Amino acid sequence: MKKLFLCLCAFIAAGCAAKLDMNIVSPAADTNAAAYKSVAVWRVSGDTPDRDYTRKFEDALSSLKFDGKPVFAVNKSAALLDLRGGASLSADDPKSISDAAKKLGVQALWIGVLSEEYSESSYKRTKNSCDEIKPGGPGDNCGSYLTVCSRKIITVTANLGLFGGDTGEAVYSAIISGEAEADMCTDDGAWISEKELRDQAVDKIAAELVRQVAPHEETVKVEIMTDTDGIGDAASLNLFKNGIGFAKEKRMDKACLAWNKAFERSPHAVSLMYNVSLCRELAGDYEGALGLLTELDQILPPAGFINKLNKLFKVQDLPNNLVTSAIARNKKHIADRELLNEQMSR
Repeated sequence: MKKLFLCLCAFIAAGCAAKLDMNIVSPAADTNAAAYKSVAVWRVSGDTPDRDYTRKFEDALSSLKFDGKPVFAVNKSAALLDLRGGASLSADDPKSISDAAKKLGVQALWIGVLSEEYSESSYKRTKNSCDEIKPGGPGDNCGSYLTVCSRKIITVTANLGLFGGDTGEAVYSAIISGEAEADMCTDDGAWISEKELRDQAVDKIAAELVRQVAPHEETVKVEIMTDTDGIGDAASLNLFKNGIGFAKEKRMDKACLAWNKAFERSPHAVSLMYNVSLCRELAGDYEGALGLLTELDQILPPAGFINKLNKLFKVQDLPNNLVTSAIARNKKHIADRELLNEQMSR
């Protein structure tokens, strides 16, 4: 029993898996909205003049790039400023929207209305205080004191619409919320203002809008395999372990170089096959990664006792599950790439 316990402890200690961040470019969530490349932001604002966020949304849309080229041509001309000052647009009057779009020479107009909820609550918090710390330790004035604190929460909700210039009708609409909060105490010094909180919430709304209507970068966490079974010689094993070390240091260029060399020597080791497929995925060779994963899926045995222990102790995901997830992920990469090309060519 003692021997079994020691084995289990060794297994758990050795089984901790490393994870890495993978940056991927995803297509716009709404293909229809992504089709309108020439746009103007008519107005995105709240109920008071100081809560006009039109420029923030203009900048969010105009700063987007894909393959080094702007995603949207955003009209910020003087003609737009003049038109804003003399015209009133309404979703209930499609002709006014269509006329404005034609005057500006854009395919569509963005219009948004913001509303918000704000709350503030007070509470008391105990803090420790000491005079200057000296080599001998804290001074004699250490103690605790009560301070009054405040929690501020603001939730901004944006009702956003994209209106086609040909008909003046909505071609995309969304209700997006962003929340910001802050805890501050009387002894914290400068307090964050309501406006700063509101800006943070609106920034979150603008970021979500970008995800909806344009290609965007996302970060996903993927797990590498560390099991050495099937790695047949000392040189391959050394390369494999070096690759693990580089991966933990976020040096995937060196990790992949080591794993590929080891893979040439031990082409049927499960961990090497999987980790090399991650390298291909990172390089954008999704078909190559999928081919290797499919081969691995065919030779991988059913989850056995050790894999069940993995699951029981939640040390790392099962190899079978990792491979299945990676296959699905690479299939999605391939489909997303086709959709990206379609969205950017329209």
